[in-house]
Amino acid sequence: MANIRAIVVSKKVNALTVGRPGPQGPGLKEYANLAAFPATGLAGLIYLAQDTGLIYRWTGSGYSAVGGAAYAAATQPEAEAGTEAGLRSWSPLRVFQAAAAKVASMFGTTAGTICQGNDARLSDARPPTAHTHGGISNDGKVGSTAGLPLKTGTAGAVEAGAFGTAAGTFCEGNDSRVAGALPATGGTINNYREMVVTVGNFGSAYTIDLSLGSEFHGTLDQTTCALTMPAAPAAGLSASFVMVFTQGSGGGKGITASGALGPDLTSALPSLNTTAGKVTELVVRYNRTKSAWVFYAGAKDA
Repeated sequence: MANIRAIVVSKKVNALTVGRPGPQGPGLKEYANLAAFPATGLAGLIYLAQDTGLIYRWTGSGYSAVGGAAYAAATQPEAEAGTEAGLRSWSPLRVFQAAAAKVASMFGTTAGTICQGNDARLSDARPPTAHTHGGISNDGKVGSTAGLPLKTGTAGAVEAGAFGTAAGTFCEGNDSRVAGALPATGGTINNYREMVVTVGNFGSAYTIDLSLGSEFHGTLDQTTCALTMPAAPAAGLSASFVMVFTQGSGGGKGITASGALGPDLTSALPSLNTTAGKVTELVVRYNRTKSAWVFYAGAKDA
């Protein structure tokens, strides 16, 4: 639009007369167009042509456009085409129409053009072009073998790992090296603690479950509590646990343990303190030679 030479009137004055009479004349008057102006004007009065927005003064013999010659108003086709046949005056509407036409002409799909908001290429259904994500393929695969663990390789790129027993490999969940029957090797265990199982009342029968812990505390609330002993530990392993009995109301309660032995390796179990509220602690170990659990007398209340 560099060739457009225009006088732009940004706002029309709607009042028929503006100002007040005085030495300079009555002010400003407006008419539908230049042809509607009075045949003889008044000196000092400003005349406005509504169709073009141009203002004039009376020279004594005719009307002269203020600021230079009077220019015809630009038409909408001229504004949209960006051309003019001679000098034109441009209203704000014509300037907007020219700018809108220029922007519309720039829509397209090539370099230097503008992409419209409803361009089909902006649809979510666009397939991605070929690209890489480290070791991950376009369809989300890492390598071609199923069931492998993932690790990071060069520069942190994701790649398939391997299961095995060497450094840099992964140990599978069913690896025999992490089975329950682990052989002990030399070493030191610091801050060793055993899990205590709070039984509450032992009742008339109680099954000792070493998966819950290795020290069982409870109250003997029945005349006799029949203890069911744990399964024997695996070959080559030893096991032990502690039983802590508190005499219930009235005292005089006892225990039995089928297949278990006392400290003299007979069926006679250690005696308990039978006074109500008193505590007896027994240590139980598995004797591999006798293939039986053996109760040993521990601490007990006097």
